[in-house]
Amino acid sequence: MKPTTLGMIVFLIILILLAGGFRYSDKPEMKVYTYTIQKGDTLWNLSQKYCPNEWDLRKWQWEVQKLNNLTTDEYLLPGAEIKILKVSE
Repeated sequence: MKPTTLGMIVFLIILILLAGGFRYSDKPEMKVYTYTIQKGDTLWNLSQKYCPNEWDLRKWQWEVQKLNNLTTDEYLLPGAEIKILKVSE
């Protein structure tokens, strides 16, 4: 029996969807934690500390900014608490 073009297209679509699901299942689960700002902390150095290798540091920073309603030019004040994303423990 000779495969049809439509059959091959359907097969490839299913294969791509399945492969995409497996690719994203390897990413670590992130949870929201409260973090107390220390002197000298920046979103960039916090991203280097808490962002998993599978994530882009800029994406982590952007997500934390959204969680805390921060703009890019706001300073982090020591003693203030912010929400950060960390790999669940």
